[in-house]
Amino acid sequence: MAKNAAQWETPPTFPQTHFVDSRVYTDDAIFQEEKEKLFRPSWIIACHESEIEAPFDYRLFNHPAGVPLIVVRGDDSKVRAFYNICPHRGNTILYDPAGNAKRMTCIFHQWSFDTRGTCIDISREEQGYQKRFCKEDAALREVKCEVAYGGFVWINITDNCMPLREFIGGAMDILEPYMEEPMEVFHFHKAHVRTNFKLWHDTNTTSIASPACCSPAISSAAIRRLRTGMRRSARCRSSTTSTKGRKSARWAGRKWRLAAGTWSISFPE
Repeated sequence: MAKNAAQWETPPTFPQTHFVDSRVYTDDAIFQEEKEKLFRPSWIIACHESEIEAPFDYRLFNHPAGVPLIVVRGDDSKVRAFYNICPHRGNTILYDPAGNAKRMTCIFHQWSFDTRGTCIDISREEQGYQKRFCKEDAALREVKCEVAYGGFVWINITDNCMPLREFIGGAMDILEPYMEEPMEVFHFHKAHVRTNFKLWHDTNTTSIASPACCSPAISSAAIRRLRTGMRRSARCRSSTTSTKGRKSARWAGRKWRLAAGTWSISFPE
């Protein structure tokens, strides 16, 4: 039965604890607290290792907590992550979203850093600082970085964070067979969504979706589409090593291609 004005404005007979205050989507103070308490201590995917395949390859990443980062493969092939901030005057060091750089030089005063975060050159060092300050006193701010779970690069900007595998727990168990397959990024898409991140999440929460969307048959079909929808690359590896160190004959010579993307969710004014 349709409702009149009074009926329409009458709230449901739920306990007060069941109502969501709309300020959780619009209050900037709440959003800042969420960035500090939710995003800052979490392990977050920055990119895939195939995007920084060669030594000195780098990829920029804007952390949800508001920290600009550089993810770079060093001359020793190790992947590291640093603040994209020069320790001299706080200027941005790298501007191109991806590239290859043996040295990362700030355009402000030409301070240069290698892919291990070490300062290797300060312009007019002796003339400007004499013996009071030298390049050995400067360095980039490094953050926690691990390559795991299908070759994804995970970042944590908190020094005393829990280990990645402890943070993930068993969340990736269902995907483990597929994460042993070699993968690469073949396409990148960025979308800027002017909304609060929780609204995006709540819209896709299965508990409030149509029962038809949550049925086991639909879920199984979605999983099958996810599996078969991956496109294999023409550039194949001759062999594949699983995470347990054994060669996998089933996936030998195959590489799966990933469509990568980022979501830039801004706070509505």
